[in-house]
Amino acid sequence: GEPPTCFAAQMVFILRIFSVTVLLFRPASPSPQLPPAAPPSLPPIGPPTEKGTADPSPSQPADIFGDQHLVLAHGGRADFRGDAGGIYCLLSEKNLTVNGRIEPTTFFKWNLRVHGSCFTDIFIVLRSLSGAFVKVELAANAPPVMLHSPGGATPLYEGKKFSSDGGITVEAVGPDSVIVLTPTWRIEARSVPIPYVAELRKRQISIRLMPVTDPLSDGVAPHGLLGQSWDGDDLAVDGQLDQLGDLKRSATERINDHYDVWTMAQAEGAIEGTGSDYKVAGLFETNFPFSRFDALYAPPRDTSKLTGRKHRVPGMTANLLATAGTLGDDTFLKEDQMRAASRKLDGEKGHATVDDAM
Repeated sequence: GEPPTCFAAQMVFILRIFSVTVLLFRPASPSPQLPPAAPPSLPPIGPPTEKGTADPSPSQPADIFGDQHLVLAHGGRADFRGDAGGIYCLLSEKNLTVNGRIEPTTFFKWNLRVHGSCFTDIFIVLRSLSGAFVKVELAANAPPVMLHSPGGATPLYEGKKFSSDGGITVEAVGPDSVIVLTPTWRIEARSVPIPYVAELRKRQISIRLMPVTDPLSDGVAPHGLLGQSWDGDDLAVDGQLDQLGDLKRSATERINDHYDVWTMAQAEGAIEGTGSDYKVAGLFETNFPFSRFDALYAPPRDTSKLTGRKHRVPGMTANLLATAGTLGDDTFLKEDQMRAASRKLDGEKGHATVDDAM
């Protein structure tokens, strides 16, 4: 036979041929997804010169994004930019007000630097049966939950609960989250991160509002940017939306590989009055043109006077516990994703959210 050394050499040669063959026919690995480039510091917000006219038709396949997204009862949608530092009423009900503070937020999407907004603070004021006021604050970037009284502010740490007469409870269910319960409403709020934000580690407030009884049964229909959408019918009303394509076409100057665009919508068409009508003078202020805090009687809004697109969303009903809420400026959802989120929340008895990350 052949010497062992010749046999070993032949085996080495065969193994090399096999290795080359495997390498040639092995499918190429997909290119790794690079993380977004480090964004520059937050630039000042400046108003655009022209307002977009986005069509909120559900047949439109484009992503929707921009201002603080309002996801209204029965599936209606609108975007709301607000003013920098402005405090706006989200829900006004008899003996209950929920306000939110809007702050400028710059984030990145594709080759766009989007100058938008988000809710960074939530302020809740309740009046108990004895007439005592309960005031709750949660700041997304400065937890924990704070209880305000005439004597000052007191932190409510995780696991702690405060109760007042009339069935009012405030519970810190996490280091930066709170649940407020009344006989008629459940309010959940917590701090969540903002993806792709230019200002490092900036966070926003995520909120859910849920009526636990018929919100029209006491003769005082709720109001506010979100509250008014509980109007007793099954019609969704869509307001102004900021569309990615429209904003991109409005951009004229490219700086550091990004076009600067500004969101513009103020929920026109989906709300009574104008966005400025919902701006309040203080953190726990209850008074504004559509306030229900001290009301003894207030009918639901007249949807026939709203100029937004009216339609029925599949899966939505005339249930008075229908969904409503808002989505943060960093959220990008296609139409079918938005409907799926609304249906999911409707199955949870009508939560209203400020940011789908909840």
